[in-house]
Amino acid sequence: MNSRVLKTTNQSIESQLYKVKPEQALAEYIWNGFDANATKIEVNTEINDLNSLVSITVKDNGSGIDYNDLENTLDVFLDSKKKNIFKPITRGKKGRGRFSFIKFCEQANWETFSGKNSFNFEITSNCLNKYEPKNILNTNINKSGTKITFSHIKNIDFNIFNDVIIPFLRSEFTWLLISNPSLKLIINDVEMNLSKHKFTEHQEEFEKNSFKIKNIIWDKKQNQEKSFVYFMNSSNEIVYKESLNLRSFHCSSYVTSDWFDEFNKDSDLLSDNKDKNPQSKIFIHILNIVKNKLQQEYINFRDTTADYLIQQYLNEGVFPEENGDNQVLNKFHREQLISTIKVIYEAEPAVFSKQLNKSQKKILIKLIDRMIQSNRVSDLFDVLHGVVSLSEEDMSRISGLLQRTSLENITKTAEYIRDRLDIIQSFKSLIYDHKKYAKEVPHIQKCVESNLWLFGEKYHLLTSEEEKFEQALRELLKFKEEEHYNKKSLTHPDKNKEMDLFIAQKGSKVGDDDKSYFQYVVIELKRPSIKLGDKELDQIKTYKNVIASEPSFQDENSVWDFILIGNEISNSSRAAPNLRAELDSNKMHGEPGLIQKTGNYRIIVKTWKQILNEFELRYNEISSKLNLKELEIISKTPDELTKDISENIL
Repeated sequence: MNSRVLKTTNQSIESQLYKVKPEQALAEYIWNGFDANATKIEVNTEINDLNSLVSITVKDNGSGIDYNDLENTLDVFLDSKKKNIFKPITRGKKGRGRFSFIKFCEQANWETFSGKNSFNFEITSNCLNKYEPKNILNTNINKSGTKITFSHIKNIDFNIFNDVIIPFLRSEFTWLLISNPSLKLIINDVEMNLSKHKFTEHQEEFEKNSFKIKNIIWDKKQNQEKSFVYFMNSSNEIVYKESLNLRSFHCSSYVTSDWFDEFNKDSDLLSDNKDKNPQSKIFIHILNIVKNKLQQEYINFRDTTADYLIQQYLNEGVFPEENGDNQVLNKFHREQLISTIKVIYEAEPAVFSKQLNKSQKKILIKLIDRMIQSNRVSDLFDVLHGVVSLSEEDMSRISGLLQRTSLENITKTAEYIRDRLDIIQSFKSLIYDHKKYAKEVPHIQKCVESNLWLFGEKYHLLTSEEEKFEQALRELLKFKEEEHYNKKSLTHPDKNKEMDLFIAQKGSKVGDDDKSYFQYVVIELKRPSIKLGDKELDQIKTYKNVIASEPSFQDENSVWDFILIGNEISNSSRAAPNLRAELDSNKMHGEPGLIQKTGNYRIIVKTWKQILNEFELRYNEISSKLNLKELEIISKTPDELTKDISENIL
């Protein structure tokens, strides 16, 4: 039998898998089994006398691979028949999973039975784009499945398999195994233990239909699977799923009913099962019941967990001591602090990270305490002290108002900073992960226009999108509320040059000499794939020369920064000799990126790394104390990231 060769190369295949970890790679083969309708998957290891792994096998009773359909299965790369099949649990739609063995071994051997035929083949890590089917037999036996043997193991030993691989598989597949008791994942002849969880079950009846609902609360997040409501038919097959938006609350819900036997997510008014779709009255009713139940579970969970956290902090001596003589006031401060912590925890548990040491916890709680007391609670209670005619209800009402006021300030600040951190994470993904594809105007410039706080607070956009200098001048004069701003014109030969962004800070600043001044910034942005050099430096210098030579722009109370921004500065002695030299000669000023400083004008060259780091430094005190969780960026296109960043305007 001749070898079959894919229309790709080893390098192309490897490049698609460079981020995959060994445990993720092994999980791919288990997913392939479940995607092939397997109900039983066995993973077995062979160990030598030195406790080293000799081989790993994954065996399933799925539908196998049909030899007569190789041109649509094994012969393709980055394509899959499964991508055209709608199943809420299907994972292997990218057409590359079978090659992931290269992350933990050098060779993989398949034996597969489709019911119609059987054959085996081998793929090696040094020849990924070629395989040769062997021992081809046509059969009519009622047997199907696939067995894969991985040999020449690397990156996994006995300890890693038990301490890393098995826990990963547990977090990867528990949600699926719970959905259908007939599904089995057996590791070294022992059925895999499920992830720790709590569950409740109840029955709902609606319009003569019965729905069995099982709600799961996970002890921790289940790998990449988010929180969903899974809708299952009478065969325990998941036919549809709906996402749940409960921050930091990891849960799943399984709704089982024969009502879903004919469910069709795409049905319309003309379909036979038009009443069994996500828009139907029955579906919406059941979904609302599930969400309401989980919302209550969510509240109970947060309340219980918050109580446990507070008790833990009290036992550790984290709370500040109340040293005042006014016992009523001391008690109020403590209760106010505890109540505020509980509400903050319910809004964002990540603030109180388990990774904080005792000193960090003390700083965090003291910070919250100071913020509460900034509402002058002390003065109020000095007045109220001894006024016994106030009822407990009155005191409670006043306390609630004070608590609400202080809490609003805290939560707004936390949300404000968290939103900015989320934008930073998305921006990093845009300029680093999509370096080759992110463009200057539609991506980078659009994002910056929406988030001028990257360069400082309270900036106002005057012009963008390649406006010429005359228009920039008019916008500046309009901003300064000068009359006849539309009649101003320029004579400089470079007046038709175009700037990316021209921004002004709202209000004046006070300098070291106690004089007020206004800050203006001209920004030239370069797409991430361009390395900054002398050519780009000359461009920003031209902008500076136009501004500095035109009397209309002159104002002794104005300070101008001209900033050139890109992903990195060229190391080429031919492309950036002057830029490098000017950076070195200006280091004495102690201003990072300074190229030129004359009068009220500065030329600065910065990389995105420097700008993002400057932001993080500005917020370091609060963000580190609150330990705000970074946003997990799921793979997105530059257009999608730009939309996310631009629409999240702060």
